[in-house]
Amino acid sequence: MSSCRNQDGKEETLEAEEVIDECKTFYFAGKETTANVLTWALLLLASHQEWQEKAREEVFHVYGGKEVLGADNLSNLKILGLIINETLRLYPPAATLGRQTSKKVDLVNLAVPAGTQLSIPLTAVHHDTDIWGEDANEFNPSRFNESRKRLASFFSVRSAPVKI
Repeated sequence: MSSCRNQDGKEETLEAEEVIDECKTFYFAGKETTANVLTWALLLLASHQEWQEKAREEVFHVYGGKEVLGADNLSNLKILGLIINETLRLYPPAATLGRQTSKKVDLVNLAVPAGTQLSIPLTAVHHDTDIWGEDANEFNPSRFNESRKRLASFFSVRSAPVKI
């Protein structure tokens, strides 16, 4: 691991035990969030059999009767992508998303100075009826097939911090 500089400009490195702890965090955080999304997706598909059937037909169409499925055709699973996005919208793996501005940003009528920590309430944004329509609280994967106007309001959570 290469060194990095802390807020005081001093060089810091991670000890071997710290690297191991960070790896454990990556593993367990990724496993838990992925498991949660898959659990919600299965529950939603069980409750919406028509989407379950569409997903099943798509998998059979893309992969045929192969017993071993490869990652090479994952990008062809469009309906499954819609279902996963809708699941992430309804049940995001994190309640809030933190961001920090790297420069002054003007948001509508609000000037946000550089270095400001922002906390975005994902559930509130993902369930806003002004953005997603009157059915914002309902499972409707086809909304991600529509125009891209809503995509700026969809945050498929990433764990790495991003500067705005």
